[in-house]
Amino acid sequence: MADYIDDDNLWKEDLFATLNVTPDVTDSELKKSYLKLAKKFHPDKFPEENQEKKDAQKLFSKITVAYNTLIDPQKKSHYLDLRRLLAVHLPENNQSSPTPIPSSTTSTGSNPVKEEKVESKAPDVSMETVREQQARGLYDLGMTEMKRNKTDKAIDYFKQAIAAKVDIAEFHSQLGLAYRLKNWESMAQSEFKIALKHNPRDKVASTNVTGGASKDKKTEEKKGGLFSNLFNFGKKK
Repeated sequence: MADYIDDDNLWKEDLFATLNVTPDVTDSELKKSYLKLAKKFHPDKFPEENQEKKDAQKLFSKITVAYNTLIDPQKKSHYLDLRRLLAVHLPENNQSSPTPIPSSTTSTGSNPVKEEKVESKAPDVSMETVREQQARGLYDLGMTEMKRNKTDKAIDYFKQAIAAKVDIAEFHSQLGLAYRLKNWESMAQSEFKIALKHNPRDKVASTNVTGGASKDKKTEEKKGGLFSNLFNFGKKK
């Protein structure tokens, strides 16, 4: 199981409100609330193939994703980190407690299951900008874990940052350094080379890549020696 959330947009949802719980909920309380909602909205309770059943299926899926995220400590931590880092992009009504799942419904009545929708105007920002900010947020988390000597967790964050925004050189060069700490030199070299493709001036990558800066320095010294010999040719010593 991945220790981070797989849906890039899940951070936009208030999963605590989805399960009708507060952020300080205990695992046992979380499970109790989930089971209650799962029983209420389970598709099997709606035998007829109609809109009511489709709405129930949607809600059942939503609360299941919320539960699986919040019950897993690492996924929950990743979710909360993204919520905190990208809070500026959340609609105002979603920053604390958006509309939760309806508290009651009937399985045979005529009223379909509905989710309330509150219209709100989100900040006018492109998805590319949001994605880059998300990537940089993950990168910052990785750097924090590196300082705490938690290399494995740092590697996970760097890889997530790269998945969100693959063309930023420093993400690759720092991942390379993390790999080196694990003695995974071939993987480290691969990341340094990728970093240099995206930014040939990346100092971390150019310093650490095999045959990189040191090779260039030797080449310059060799050239310098050749020109010096030509210039001094025929001179008396």
